[in-house]
Amino acid sequence: MKSFKKEPRAALSLAAAFLLPFTSAGCFSSEGASRPASAASSSRAQTGQTDGSSNRSSSTPSAGASASPNPEAASAQTPANSTAVSPPVDANDPWRPLTHYTPKGNWMNDPNGLVYHKGEYHLFYQYNPKGSDWGNMSWGHAVSSDLVHWKELGVAIPGTDQYGVFSGSAVVDARNTSGFGTADNPPMVAIWTRNDNASGIQSQSLAYSTDNGRTWTLHNGGAPVLDVKSKSFRDPKVFWDEKTKRWTMVLVKADEHKVSFYSSPNLKDWKFESDFGPVGDVSSVWECPDLFPMKVEGESGKTRWVLTVNTSPSAQYFVGDWDGKTFKADSSRTYTGKEGKTLADFEDDAYGSWTTSGSAFGNGPSHATGRDISGYVGSGYVNSYGSGDSDTGTLTSPEFTINANRLNMLIGGGSHPYSSVEGSQHTSVNVVVEGKVVATATGNDSAKMFWQSLDLKKWRGKKARVVIEDKNTSSHWGHITVDQIVLSDTPAFNESVPKVDYGHDYYASVTWEGAPDGKRYAVGWMSNWTYAKEVPTKTWRSAMSTVRELKLRKANGKERLVFSPVSSLNSLRTGGEFKKSDVTIEQGTTPLDAAASGKSLDISLTLDPLKAKESGISVLADATQDARGKTQGTRIGYDAAKQQIFVDRSNSGEVGFSPAFPGRSVADFKPGKDGLVHLRVIVDSSSVEVFADDGKLALTETVYPAAGADKVSLFAAGGEAKARSLSVWHLGSYRQG
Repeated sequence: MKSFKKEPRAALSLAAAFLLPFTSAGCFSSEGASRPASAASSSRAQTGQTDGSSNRSSSTPSAGASASPNPEAASAQTPANSTAVSPPVDANDPWRPLTHYTPKGNWMNDPNGLVYHKGEYHLFYQYNPKGSDWGNMSWGHAVSSDLVHWKELGVAIPGTDQYGVFSGSAVVDARNTSGFGTADNPPMVAIWTRNDNASGIQSQSLAYSTDNGRTWTLHNGGAPVLDVKSKSFRDPKVFWDEKTKRWTMVLVKADEHKVSFYSSPNLKDWKFESDFGPVGDVSSVWECPDLFPMKVEGESGKTRWVLTVNTSPSAQYFVGDWDGKTFKADSSRTYTGKEGKTLADFEDDAYGSWTTSGSAFGNGPSHATGRDISGYVGSGYVNSYGSGDSDTGTLTSPEFTINANRLNMLIGGGSHPYSSVEGSQHTSVNVVVEGKVVATATGNDSAKMFWQSLDLKKWRGKKARVVIEDKNTSSHWGHITVDQIVLSDTPAFNESVPKVDYGHDYYASVTWEGAPDGKRYAVGWMSNWTYAKEVPTKTWRSAMSTVRELKLRKANGKERLVFSPVSSLNSLRTGGEFKKSDVTIEQGTTPLDAAASGKSLDISLTLDPLKAKESGISVLADATQDARGKTQGTRIGYDAAKQQIFVDRSNSGEVGFSPAFPGRSVADFKPGKDGLVHLRVIVDSSSVEVFADDGKLALTETVYPAAGADKVSLFAAGGEAKARSLSVWHLGSYRQG
């Protein structure tokens, strides 16, 4: 959980207009408070039920849920074979998710306290009980018996005027090591970051429940059990370590890019064991860590440990070994540029011998530390945004001799390739030899910079200049960001540390403790701190992702996580399956029948790119064109030239609330010998989740389409492609009784 005080963006000026009256409060007390013997049962009767349903005992499945605690069991249900359409959209709330959990109202962010107990999966989360903007951080609460049908309960642990209840975890203290319960009724214990409102100090505190999470008691009045007097010490994930027979706490020193490990015999007294990091992606603060064991598929008896660390906008993960005190990750390759000759690192306040024209590049490098830009090294970088995307200009290096085969650099911002045609709207880094552009690179419609490498072997020994140009005046990524320009004989490559998701909107991902049969399930917050406060929903802000089952599988000699929607999602399927096979996708758009249209869909597509440069499927589309001649829709597909899976939301609907929102997310992918691309796409009213290559890659994007945008079509560019198989299911609402 991040501290909002670190956010560079101010709160929305209209936030007050979005405030909602809060009427559902959970029950909690402090140790030693006087409470009648019947308080537990009477408190449960008072716990807020925002869906209007009656309370149930802790052993009763939530409304509409399968009676089985195992999500796998729910998947056995077979929908009736009948024509179906997605449920109708509420015209007053067109982006309200149908299949993804969201509170009835107000602000929500990080998932917290994920634990399974007595037939229920508990989902706690960061919640503002007083409005739809960030603030008043408390723990909201929902429960499910199948990880699909959720029942919203009241606030579990509320913040106070003195402190916010930031992110953390929950465990079932089965051995009653804490003494908060009994051997016959072990307590559920929440471990959370106490963020002091006055000082900003972040420490770790406890609360406990003996009635399956319905009411909570603060341990020692909420006083910390672990305090190192730091303002970036947060997000504890706790688990029982069977090998050492003690509790392990995993949390972050956020600004130091470190994960710290502590141990305890009783959840109250903690001892420091070790640190991990910095390593991998350190372009933004580290948050919401998780450490858990995973059996390797196909290798009987082999167990590895996985450490996930969230770095905006997603999470990186490391596979390695845990000895009860220290986590040791398998080695991974990273590129730093230190082996070459640095032409510019842009760490100074001025450009030095580089020269500028126009207004886009200002008087010197940017040293902004906000979340809008990431991937740079050090503190300085080039940013041509100027006063806005409409600013244009150039930044030119002094002349140098090309004495290496490659020119490596970090580039972000707009994807507008260089063109010599007059009036070109390019944003590019150009190598100029004898007055001609001989090599060029551009961004990738991303706020994050990635390494790119230009081949200059042909011009080795020649004199050259680097010219960074921003000729683009549009509001669609009309700028470029650049850092670390290096001459080297080694081609740059991007980090080899894998991510749990390559989209813009899957953050704070953590996993459930205690799931049946040793399974590991994860969920993430579907938003992004860059624009989370600006998204166009009004009475509520953000939803959780589809719950994903994790497995560890060896691929290309490395152990990697694979992700798939929890199988009980199939219980939301309605009507019959829309199926097609061997559909030729001609250049342009191939609309699908109306039976495939919908706002809530489960799509499986096996794509053969053939000769197409790009091909795929468009969802949440509208046949009408905007002033630019663009058709609204979110495009999911494969870029054969770049060998990338992509999700492009540039024309997905409402995109103007933040300059960082429109664009595309990408993940490197090379098809196998059959040349096919396998995609599964979960579509909801305001989100698209893509699982590629049987779950080896995931990309999550939020979108805000027009109310009537529900069309589905196939597309191809630069040649024909073919849909070898296509399946579309309509999905009902998780709120159904």
